[in-house]
Amino acid sequence: MKTQRILQLISKLTTKGLPGIFVGLVAMLAAVLYSGAALADVSQATIRGTITLDGQTAPADTAVTAVNADNGYKRSATLAADGSYVMESLSPGRYQIVVGLAGGEQRSDIIAVRVGQTARLDLDVATRRDDEAIEEVIVVGTQIARDYSSQVGTYITPEQMERLPQVTRNFLSFADQAPGVIVDQNQTDGSVTLRSGAQPASAVNVFIDGVSQKDYVLKGGVTGQDSSRGNPFPQSAIAEYQVISSNYKAEYDQVSGAAITAVTRTGSNEFQGGVFYDFTDSGLREKTPVEERSGQKAEDQQEQYGFWVAGPIIEDKLHYFFAYEAKDNEDLRSITPASSEPYVTYFPAFLQDAITDNTRSVTAAFKEDLYFGKLSWQVDDRQFLDFSIKYRDETELTGIGGLNTTEFGTNKDSTENRITVKHQFNGDSFFNDLLFTYEDVEWNPRPATTAPGYRYSFATGPNSINSIINLGGGPDYQEKGQKGWSIQDDITFPSIDWQGTHTFKAGIKYKNIDLTAIEQNPWNPQFFYSLDVTSIDENTTTLDAVPFRVEFGAPLTGIGDGAAKSSVKQIGVYFQDDWDVTDRLTLFLGLRWDYEENPLYEKYVTPQDVRDALADWNNVQITSDYDIDDYISTGRERDSFDGAWQPRLGFSFAISDMHTLVGGYGRSYNRNQFDFLQLETTKGTFPRYLINFEGDHQFDCFDPCIPWDDSYLSPGGLNGLIGNTGAREVYLLDNDLKTPYSDQYSIALRSNWTNWDTEVGYTHVESKDGFVFLLGNRRDDGNFFGPDSTWGAPWGNPIPGPELSTLILGKNGLETESDAFYIRVEKAQYDDDKWGASFTYTYSDAEENRQFGEIFAFDYPDLDGYGWTAAGGVSDHTLVATFSYDLPWGIYFGSKYRLRSAPPFYGLSCIPGWNACEYVQGYQDEGGPGDMWAFRQLDISLWKEFQIANSGALKVRLDVLNVGNTTNYTGFESWYGGAGEDPNPNFGNPNGNIAGPMRAMKLSVAYNW
Repeated sequence: MKTQRILQLISKLTTKGLPGIFVGLVAMLAAVLYSGAALADVSQATIRGTITLDGQTAPADTAVTAVNADNGYKRSATLAADGSYVMESLSPGRYQIVVGLAGGEQRSDIIAVRVGQTARLDLDVATRRDDEAIEEVIVVGTQIARDYSSQVGTYITPEQMERLPQVTRNFLSFADQAPGVIVDQNQTDGSVTLRSGAQPASAVNVFIDGVSQKDYVLKGGVTGQDSSRGNPFPQSAIAEYQVISSNYKAEYDQVSGAAITAVTRTGSNEFQGGVFYDFTDSGLREKTPVEERSGQKAEDQQEQYGFWVAGPIIEDKLHYFFAYEAKDNEDLRSITPASSEPYVTYFPAFLQDAITDNTRSVTAAFKEDLYFGKLSWQVDDRQFLDFSIKYRDETELTGIGGLNTTEFGTNKDSTENRITVKHQFNGDSFFNDLLFTYEDVEWNPRPATTAPGYRYSFATGPNSINSIINLGGGPDYQEKGQKGWSIQDDITFPSIDWQGTHTFKAGIKYKNIDLTAIEQNPWNPQFFYSLDVTSIDENTTTLDAVPFRVEFGAPLTGIGDGAAKSSVKQIGVYFQDDWDVTDRLTLFLGLRWDYEENPLYEKYVTPQDVRDALADWNNVQITSDYDIDDYISTGRERDSFDGAWQPRLGFSFAISDMHTLVGGYGRSYNRNQFDFLQLETTKGTFPRYLINFEGDHQFDCFDPCIPWDDSYLSPGGLNGLIGNTGAREVYLLDNDLKTPYSDQYSIALRSNWTNWDTEVGYTHVESKDGFVFLLGNRRDDGNFFGPDSTWGAPWGNPIPGPELSTLILGKNGLETESDAFYIRVEKAQYDDDKWGASFTYTYSDAEENRQFGEIFAFDYPDLDGYGWTAAGGVSDHTLVATFSYDLPWGIYFGSKYRLRSAPPFYGLSCIPGWNACEYVQGYQDEGGPGDMWAFRQLDISLWKEFQIANSGALKVRLDVLNVGNTTNYTGFESWYGGAGEDPNPNFGNPNGNIAGPMRAMKLSVAYNW
């Protein structure tokens, strides 16, 4: 029956048109799966080494067992002919190695292995005489087994998560201890961003218990990280995790930046638990720069609370773990209208009042509930079964701050459900992991106010408009999510003797997931008003009486309502060989292939009216810089990208007992976000109409341009424009889209100095084929720019006809390149010294061909116009240092110090002329490029535990963020100057937005038993 089902699966895959090479791989692996074999996931650890008896090779087939010191779970192996052993699929934790010899079982000291670690532990068993029992096992090495992989990164231990200061309880906030990894908390919306090098957050992936948390729709990299103040997982449920910033092995998929591998906690043979409560408010923090200027301090407050319980159901067999965490926040937001001094005194009174009333700090509500439960069952000595479930629910007010007033904000709901079932089997000559997952994630922002939006700006010159403030109802309405299941099966064959010792791994994953997107933007019509500040005086009425533009959206009758859905199929196959060539040299040889079938993209048919209009539009038919036919689809021109072959090659060479040289090369493919691909469909069924109104607005009134009528302030009046003068944007995708990827190179010297570990290394990363949108409009002569111009996009040359407007083309093209030199020093063990420390310094030289984080490139006909510049937002120098110490009287101290040099930011200069504007780069004015450390933040924590009889311990804790109350700015004046003007003296000055909190304290109390 199994064989029949496998053949049926292969037949179905063939009929779906999957590449023949994949069908061959499935057939080959199916035979393996039929035998019941599979492999360890990326969150598991491996212990390997040799066992000798009185200095001689121990007998082959000797039984070796790793016993978890906390819950009694076992993993067994037998010695190969050379005395070597490998034990895969170990949950990170503390283990005792048991050796079964003729003299009886003998046990080693307890050692610790970390998440994702490949550790080596050699044991020597001593005997007194042949007829006497073995007396002891002597562990050769340290108590924490040493890592000998070729990956670049670090481990975040339970001690670090407990001791280091933190406010958000987002377990990812410790990840910046890895070279090249940056963790930022956006002070505008409170979201936490995790990125690596010059690549955006979408390049990151997080694996929890071996399960990918990839966000296929939004740009946050992992579900729950995009524009959310919440946490992706309860921190109390995370045992430890590994951060890999470069050169991961073939098991890792859908990642081209940093990879995070976390493992959840498992119940032990003792009943344990804990409760906690964290609190901070405006009385425990200093004023922000905006509050200092306005003289008002917002009343914000953040509460976090929760509990966890764990224990045995059947000792040594069946255990449970459950955690609940919640956030209940009123978070600070700073509204900073662009007052445009000295012109503000000439603004109309109502606008002056709006600016005055809204230049202040406000609060935004946020509520999150996080649940995680887990059952772990050691069925027998060969089988292990694990079941876990996660539920997350969030509500928040977002989108306020900067130019956006509270009424212009967005209410957002998010939910997430995940179920994981894992079965492991320990065969005589293989290890097996079978993993089934289910996920259901929804993300739903909608306007906080149902009313038109009023967007005010000022004109500083022809076609040059700068925003002032946004009032009324916001535009944002979306419903996006992912829902589906996956099955993954992997196999490991350890200790294969052939020209050295090989540990061979292979795996396959199949995922079926529905991606959805409803995007009805703008939900509320947006009216744009401008002020002329080029000829202003006391007697001038500066505000136009009518708006110069309106943007609104509406469904296309009988066609759609801005909804897109695609049933996506994903396949991943990999092979990995960890080859111990000699006792000093190990090679890590891997190859991965990924494939994704997305019917929404592949079967898309360009609407007939668009095809007809483009066929008759001479402007694009005569252009030489792109072929419009490359973007027209009849449903037959597009195929899934099948070239995602990814070699992963690494080495580890032990120069001596203390020093190891490691390095490697790897290609890693990410994926094209559904949020980009769906625009071709949603913009075609719920178009955004843009209409300009006649009048003297200091810019050209591009078609469609009509006289203003007060009836347009009503929905009925606007809808009356559809089909007459309204026009919809057209998004078209390249018929030959590829998948973004990165090539990663690294080399490092890793050393162990008894209690200290050091690593000095170099990495080079090139990312290519990033997704970008370009402007497809062209002038009558087929050119992008006008005569003798190098600036001025052809917005006035839309697709002809009353129904269509701007043409936007999606394709591959974004690239980054970074070189990094890093030094890492760590004392991770909290031994008799009662202290630990880490130090990570990274020097980065990064470049990009488009502004960091931007996917819209409308200023030039192609990306060549932007050139290669220093990567915006990437600091040359980054230092992260941590230190913890056990003070007298049972007081514990922890600290984290972060330093970053000023990263470049982009500005606009029109000094050469209004038709010759160009992007320029600058650094914040406070020190400029010479300011070595533009970001400085010291955080500390102090806590004490009080033992309560024999029932548990009460912990009282104080965390202080930004002890020095340093103002770390993140936004700067970007206008360099207009035609014929001197450079703007304010260029590079802070605009009030900050990259981290002012000095703030958090009080915590917890009880653990």
